[in-house]
Formats: sequence, C-alpha cells, structure tokens
Amino acid sequence: MNSPPQAPEHFETERLRAYRLQPEHFALLLAMHQDPVTMATLGGVRSEEQTRDYMQRFLEHWEANGFGMWLLYDREQQFVGRAALRRLRLDGQLEIEVGCVLLARFWRQGLATEIVSALSAMALERLQLPNIVGFALPENQASIRILQKLGFGYEKDIIHAGRRHVLYRLTREQAGL
Repeated sequence: MNSPPQAPEHFETERLRAYRLQPEHFALLLAMHQDPVTMATLGGVRSEEQTRDYMQRFLEHWEANGFGMWLLYDREQQFVGRAALRRLRLDGQLEIEVGCVLLARFWRQGLATEIVSALSAMALERLQLPNIVGFALPENQASIRILQKLGFGYEKDIIHAGRRHVLYRLTREQAGL
C-alpha cells in the first residue's frame, strides 16, 4: 500500500526559503506573535503559553498529516514570517487551509502572494488535494486580494474564532489541473 505524498521539509521560492517548523523556532514564533502590528488581523498578540500551545499543535499536525507549518526566511536568512497548510474544521466541514503571516516590515513586497502561490501548487499538485481554502477578516483586503489574484473564488462568510471571516476556495479544476 502506498503512503500519501508528503510535503517537503524545506523548499524555496524565487525570494524565500521555507523550513519545516521545529521546536528550536519557538523564540522566533513568540517574537512574531507578540508584535501587535503583525498580529492585528489575527486576533491580537499571543502570550508565551498560547504560542507554545500553538506551536505544539503544528508540530503534531506535521506528524499526523505530512504537511504543516514552515518558517520563512529571505535570501539573507532574515526571518520573514510563517506559512502553512493545515487541516481544520470550518463551518462544520473538514478543510485544508493555506495561509501565511509575514512580519509587518515585509508587507507590500509580493512575498505573501509568492508563498501562498507555492503552497497552493504544492497542495493541489504534489499532495493531490482536491481543493484548498483561504480565509480572512473582511477588512483584511490585502489577504483577500492575494486569494483573488491566485484564482480562489469567494464561497461564503463564516464565523471562525468568534469573528466573521470570508472564505475563498481553489479547486484543482480552477487551477487547471
């Protein structure tokens, strides 16, 4: 019996290097989670305990699913942010989400589009997933524009973490696969 395809632990895009989340990345993740500007559209800053729980869930997610979170660095090896493919329940349905968070100083450079595009291709082509979703707060127009630019179609409004979000979906068919 064949095991399902696995995501790479390390990959590169034109301007970014992505490394599978490891326990030694905690300090970077915590610093990011405590930056109020970066976390403004993600429910606000997270405590050390919240970040530790968050990280543990993603470490376990990799083991259970063969994909998860990567930390992102630029070509000079500066920490840029995090990106993930994750399985979660949204609106009562099991979904695979693609998402990323960049430190505020790396916004508006096209890096989020670059990494979400790479992860979308990985999910649909390499991992052979039938579809993926992305979601954002309605006021997070930058994230919504990225999803639209990459061919995700608006599906519906949902409630996630107690707040209204807009849900977008990209299918293999929409991606031309």
